[in-house]
Amino acid sequence: MISITKLQEEDYEAEILLKNEDYNLLCYCTSNLNSIKDIRLHAFLSQNIVKSETNNEKIVKLDNYYAYKLCCKVINRAEQLVALGEIKIYLDSSLPGDIKNDDFVEFEVMRLDVF
Repeated sequence: MISITKLQEEDYEAEILLKNEDYNLLCYCTSNLNSIKDIRLHAFLSQNIVKSETNNEKIVKLDNYYAYKLCCKVINRAEQLVALGEIKIYLDSSLPGDIKNDDFVEFEVMRLDVF
């Protein structure tokens, strides 16, 4: 389910809450919401990317407003694409050399942008 929590139509800015029974993710959006066909996220200022010791998806809300620590499955290493359930997230930082497709990685992100 997608919930728009704040919207400034003239600037095409919105806060979007992505949620299902397993998670809630507060994201930032600067796109025209009418043009979004499927939800893809861009991890803005992703850091501390490490191979996870577990193969479980995880979301931990951090102190900064949009910040999270996530554990996601690597879908496409070359594209720096990971997935949290059905949601695809493109990382803005390189994956460490020992990470391959189908591994799980943990990382912190300052903000998740919808595009």
